[in-house]
Amino acid sequence: MGIPGLTTFISNHSEHYLENYALHDTYLVIDGNSLGCQLYNWYARCNCAFGGDYDKYAQCVADFFNELFMCNVTPLVLIDGGCEDKKLKTVISRTNEKIGLASHFTLASQQRSKFFPLLIKEVFKDVMKEKGVRYTQCIFEADNTIAAIARILNCPVLSYDSDFYIYGSLYIPFSTWGNNVVPDPAGQGYMKLCKIYYVEKLFRAYNGLNQSLLPLAAILLGNDYVKQSTFRNFFRHLKLPRTGRKKYNEQQRRIDATFNWLRRHSLNQAVIGILSRLRKRERKHILNIIETIINGYINASLSVLHILDVPAENFSRANIQDTFRTYKFEGDIYNLTYIEEKSNEGNLSDDDNDIEKEITAILEEKENCLRHSMNLNALLGYPYEQTKVANMFNALEKKASKCKKPKTKSYEKKESTTQEEDHETEAIKTCESTSEETFYDVNNSFSILGATQH
Repeated sequence: MGIPGLTTFISNHSEHYLENYALHDTYLVIDGNSLGCQLYNWYARCNCAFGGDYDKYAQCVADFFNELFMCNVTPLVLIDGGCEDKKLKTVISRTNEKIGLASHFTLASQQRSKFFPLLIKEVFKDVMKEKGVRYTQCIFEADNTIAAIARILNCPVLSYDSDFYIYGSLYIPFSTWGNNVVPDPAGQGYMKLCKIYYVEKLFRAYNGLNQSLLPLAAILLGNDYVKQSTFRNFFRHLKLPRTGRKKYNEQQRRIDATFNWLRRHSLNQAVIGILSRLRKRERKHILNIIETIINGYINASLSVLHILDVPAENFSRANIQDTFRTYKFEGDIYNLTYIEEKSNEGNLSDDDNDIEKEITAILEEKENCLRHSMNLNALLGYPYEQTKVANMFNALEKKASKCKKPKTKSYEKKESTTQEEDHETEAIKTCESTSEETFYDVNNSFSILGATQH
């Protein structure tokens, strides 16, 4: 999850973006998936090589919530639900990483890396039930709902996910969380010392930057839904500055250059600047991604508020209205002049693209198998067909796990002529209605298959 390098970027400039904060007498919206993992990583001191030490972990979770109650803090915990279709490639990639880690995990290696036990989430939820903590599980990923509720209640988010530097809500990074509660010097009670992030500090550092532009920064810098290498030609245009300071690697310089570029443009102008550095055949697909991600950051389902039992008088009406905006690009993407940048500055490797193509091919093959299986009535009634389809899926997943980075060949891409671009545009417009298929049938097929197997 999150935006590569952004947490490090903020940490390296913490004097500009973070300030000391005393947490007490307030709501605290908690990213449940993140908190459950961070407590295990930072505080539980469990022996994960032999199954997890669930009793130690449960006590650690209980101690965490006891400290919040001492400070008169009301925790509202939201947990991720199902995986969205647009995130399947990321799920495949991370599953491969977990398989690789598990296959080489030993008693000695657990000092360097943690391997989360299978029932960690169940233990986390059991402790919350015992403590009477209000929690709910979202339909899909919880991040945007977490940020929206925090804005509505004007209270902080606790997580360890760089996406929350983008949402505009008050954000407490878990890495700044203090070890103990301390007495409140201003009166009775206790408080928890930590550090908090205000997005306004980022806007002051990059004059002209505003909330509407931040989702574009997340898209350009690479998040769970789009590869940074997609914008290779755009980053050549930025001409990343060179620096001798060790902590400013290429990604850190790319973050700085992206914020600097965005602050000089409106949202629509910035989208035009990005799309004009993509081939016409890529623009429709990338624009759909841009609009989807921007709307994912600014829109959120608030249906969980009644489950969390939050009184309506605590809502910020202005922030509720901001939760229901929708972005739609205004302009003709096919009439934009294509700009090919010649500079090698900020160039990205082709390796990620090669792997992404291979994974995409695997997913398409898997989708075709599922669609054929949906046409077989036997899928719902005959165990033999279920087994055959399941074996087919397993074979495809094994193929995905063997994806390796191929050697990159350096070559120059020649710019197509204006006439070729025009023919290409017509072809794209003709095929648009048939090229916007989704994976909804895939998810439905998995649900049916799972239901018949139980």
